Amino acid sequence: MCVVLELPYSRVQAHGPIGNRGSTMALLTIQHTVRDFRMWQSIYDSLDEVQRDWGVTDAAVYRLAGAPDVVLIIRCFATVAQAQGFLTNREIQAAMQRAGVTSEPRIEIYA
Repeated sequence: MCVVLELPYSRVQAHGPIGNRGSTMALLTIQHTVRDFRMWQSIYDSLDEVQRDWGVTDAAVYRLAGAPDVVLIIRCFATVAQAQGFLTNREIQAAMQRAGVTSEPRIEIYA
């Protein structure tokens, strides 16, 4: 189950109670800076099917208050192994470069 607060540009739906201990869910967070959010967003949105194929069950995008070119992406997976595998997806990596990612990403996996 994944529960993320829904803010202006969120693509997530709440699916159950916070703290559901029966789940082995993993959260992958990626924070980076983008050159142009609208351009980045259009490429990110075009990757919905790829993300689903790689095990993403829910996702949300947030922008840093006061610095809207800093983006936080939260993706939910059934397992930590799926989240780790997603990071090896060359199609996603190439798309994010085309989308104008200008900083090294800060990547964390929570389980």
